[in-house]
Amino acid sequence: MLILASVLIFITGAGIFVYPAVSNYLAERRQAEAVRDYQRDVSSMEPQDLSEQKARAQEYNKNLAEDEFHDPFLQDGKYVISPAYQKVLDYNEEGIMGYVEIPDIDVNLPIYHGTGEEALRKGAGHLEASSLPIGGEGTHSVISAHRGLPSAKLFSDLDELEIGDVFFIHILNETHAYQVDQINVVKPDELDILRVVNGQDLVTLLTCTPYAVNTHRLLVRGVRIPYEEAESVREAVGGGNPLSGWVKEYAASVLAGLALLVLLTLSAIAWKRRKDPGVGRLRSKDPVKTKPGRIERGHRKREQKRRKYRE
Repeated sequence: MLILASVLIFITGAGIFVYPAVSNYLAERRQAEAVRDYQRDVSSMEPQDLSEQKARAQEYNKNLAEDEFHDPFLQDGKYVISPAYQKVLDYNEEGIMGYVEIPDIDVNLPIYHGTGEEALRKGAGHLEASSLPIGGEGTHSVISAHRGLPSAKLFSDLDELEIGDVFFIHILNETHAYQVDQINVVKPDELDILRVVNGQDLVTLLTCTPYAVNTHRLLVRGVRIPYEEAESVREAVGGGNPLSGWVKEYAASVLAGLALLVLLTLSAIAWKRRKDPGVGRLRSKDPVKTKPGRIERGHRKREQKRRKYRE
């Protein structure tokens, strides 16, 4: 029973430790599939359709009211996407308007309309009150994603970006490059920094911070630069870091969990031995018991034989 209990504890613990890695792997597969579907659909569009989609998005940005920004992580289940907003850049009715690529932290996420829980569960969401991410002077788009989820990495490593790093917004058949020029940490109600700046083409990546505490918001702002310049920066920096913060946190948790699992197993064995001292020891065989009367009779018989021999 002790061995069975130890095996069950180990299997349960291993399942808990493996879950984040497996879940993130499956989530990244779904995200990559969504991006591939988007690329395929865009490549099959006629030039006129592409131009119409972009024109509608530009018109939407031009008429965008200066609405108050609401924190995307404090919706209380009341978030509703307006029909007019939903129809723009949603030509395939999948809710994906493009995707964001952040080479330095190995992120490639589809961008969904709005920041409802469903959108943020599947990838990144576009903050509705901000400009649509089609570029152009006088626009400021905000892309948001979760951080610290046990089931998916998403923007968990966003705090690793530095001033000068680059990221890309893929929208329709265009790729827009942005270079990080500001990194700010603010309270959830201090979002005026997300407003449009005249003459500038901006995109801000938004997530929660500190990691797993989420009392503030991390804002990583990028300013539009030529694509060729961004490519040279990417080549100089190289690929993403394979040992990202999310991976390090996960590895530390697994090691701590394994140590705790071993400690619990050893404690269970020690407790069982104290309860039954015979556990884990070889029991010696009982000595053969010889009756005293049998020994005495043997002595008498030998004595009688010796006397008979002398006579």
